[in-house]
Amino acid sequence: MIATAISPEGRLLLFSAGLVALVSLLLLMSKWGRSSPLHEWTRLRPIDDEPEQNDERDFLTIERIREAGADLSALHRVDFFLIFKDREAAERAQADLGVEYEVSISQAVSREIWCTATVEMLIYHSLIREHGERMKALAAKYGGKYDGWGTSLERGDPQPQAADEE
Repeated sequence: MIATAISPEGRLLLFSAGLVALVSLLLLMSKWGRSSPLHEWTRLRPIDDEPEQNDERDFLTIERIREAGADLSALHRVDFFLIFKDREAAERAQADLGVEYEVSISQAVSREIWCTATVEMLIYHSLIREHGERMKALAAKYGGKYDGWGTSLERGDPQPQAADEE
């Protein structure tokens, strides 16, 4: 048996390093827990008060999705993210969204209440903007904020081939 002596300062340093690693892991899990290793997560974040900046980010995100090989003429599950200070506000927003969206409510490590509204839709800029404006107004109505949108793409999907390729 090997015995080692660690000074109190050394124990405190090891404890602090372990605590930092644990908190970092928890934050990472809460932020990206929706995706799995089998998916590539594309998310537009953060949302600015400047509509022009959001439009540009939407265009860039849609282009990244296209470059990843997604068929933009097909329906995709798109998540819209809202953040509220309390569960009651999130539940009121959920009721306002009705049956058009699949809504999940969860509490983040930071104590914020996340409301994810998912809809199956085409990923066109005008539609993303329309849904985003609706989410921004809904979040503001209940004292929350709209935090962007995202979609997951299957990795390893076969790339579409042109009709003349064989």
